[in-house]
Amino acid sequence: MLLLLFIGFSISWTPSFHQAFASYYAKSHYPNLTKSQYESFILGAMYADGVNKTISHKVIPMVKKINSVTNQSSDLYWFLLGIFNHIAIDTFAHAGLENSFIVPKGLKHHLSEIATCSWAQHHMKTRYFTIPSDLKDQVSEIGISFKSNFRYLYPICYFFAKFIPAHWLFPFIHKSPCNIKSYKEADCMFRRHLDAMVKAAEKIMALSHDSTLTQFGVKTIVYGYLNNIQCCSKSDVLAEINATFAIHNSRSEQLLDDRRVSL
Repeated sequence: MLLLLFIGFSISWTPSFHQAFASYYAKSHYPNLTKSQYESFILGAMYADGVNKTISHKVIPMVKKINSVTNQSSDLYWFLLGIFNHIAIDTFAHAGLENSFIVPKGLKHHLSEIATCSWAQHHMKTRYFTIPSDLKDQVSEIGISFKSNFRYLYPICYFFAKFIPAHWLFPFIHKSPCNIKSYKEADCMFRRHLDAMVKAAEKIMALSHDSTLTQFGVKTIVYGYLNNIQCCSKSDVLAEINATFAIHNSRSEQLLDDRRVSL
């Protein structure tokens, strides 16, 4: 069982965290999405590891796929944008810079994946849901194939992160030069990384149709924000937590209000 869990996280990078980030990003940046578009965006971010990675983890092929979909109101289009969002966040996770929150590979990296999924489960209240068959067929029709084992590994990853409070390992997996001694300090630093991810994603998502964008271009944007993250002082800890949830709650309420009006 433990071997399956390890393999799961090795193959399926943080489905809960990608769901939480994509949900947060969609609510704050695309407040007028329909429920179907919103869920398709999240599913794209989650399933990016469950499809052909030579496409889903490469900038140039993904831009081509996005540009091939003419109906920008379709669920397929928003699913592809979700995959593109995944690329931006993955670049943070595998950067391997001095200022990175986690190491880029190896056993400790996979432990970090479990911890970040656990954090998402406990703080962002993710849920278990899967891609509808009609959307899956549309994705397959444009040449993006699905991995057969993902449908088994994804639930293993999800429920393991849900019931094991691995986020308490943050002080031990944290690798930046900041002097982190407690969970609250590590949590504060992680939230600063989240803020940097949002800002980098804003720039990268704006280039989702740019055929000149490359992997190097994405890395340049991400590294710029990553290298500017400042260490948390003790006085910053509570303020960072309150600020994060105040923004998240207000944006969530705005989305709900918009949906009520549309109904």
